[in-house]
Amino acid sequence: MKPLPAPNVPGNTDAERFDNAVRKMFSVSKDDLLKREAKWKRSQARKKRVKKVFLSVILFSLISGHAIAQKAMICKYHTHEPYDKVYVETLQAVSVARFIVRQENKEQGTINAQLMSWGGFGEYAAALVIVGKDEDGVFIRAMFTRRTGDIGSGAKSWKKKFGGALKKALPDLTEDSSE
Repeated sequence: MKPLPAPNVPGNTDAERFDNAVRKMFSVSKDDLLKREAKWKRSQARKKRVKKVFLSVILFSLISGHAIAQKAMICKYHTHEPYDKVYVETLQAVSVARFIVRQENKEQGTINAQLMSWGGFGEYAAALVIVGKDEDGVFIRAMFTRRTGDIGSGAKSWKKKFGGALKKALPDLTEDSSE
């Protein structure tokens, strides 16, 4: 196979011809250059939009997660059972909801409990339960709150476990509208 002859490159000296040959090989027309630049700018703008959307989603999820973590769930119940029985059953229902009772006072009708983190290194959530008498029977008010920054379904599941245990022990239990 015969090699192709050297291309005809204008120039008076070998250096000029070499310079012109290199320029001819690596030069790009202005139109091509403008097309490449426009394509690059479009890709950069697209990447910037994606980055803004991604950061917005992350920020929104962090803010909404923080707001959810701050919300407390309040449960209201009423029964016609005797106060002593209601207090004991409420104390047991707090344990069924996996809370550890830290302080309780039967005369005042208060139960203060905590749900510890997996390793037991700190409080994950708190429950404050008040049991009292009214003209119609006995009322129970329970407030479940999470530590700031924790997210998940906690308060709803605690309410379900707590309310289920109460309902099982106190058949005439009624639930008032929760806040």
